[in-house]
Amino acid sequence: MSIAQIVEKIQNGAGSGDLHEGAQVAKDQTSAQMQISDGSHDLVQRLASAWSGQGADAARENIRPLAVSADDASQTLSSNRQHIQTQADTTERFSSRLDFVVL
Repeated sequence: MSIAQIVEKIQNGAGSGDLHEGAQVAKDQTSAQMQISDGSHDLVQRLASAWSGQGADAARENIRPLAVSADDASQTLSSNRQHIQTQADTTERFSSRLDFVVL
């Protein structure tokens, strides 16, 4: 494949739209996971002040994994969003620089 064909394929390709959509979906999912995490942590704190004894400890320990899981998911989704956004930005910069290639 010649350089001209490669440039043409890139310029006529899908662009970065899908990547921007993916970054937005990841951002929305991150927000949803953060809400779950915040709610779980809040519930654990309210249980700590409202209940005491073995039953309260068991309830908190059963809720805590949900909060930790939501924290982890939120961090992973945020990292993925950053990577996707970087890909979109790089695709746009690379494509715009090809506009100046004279074939």
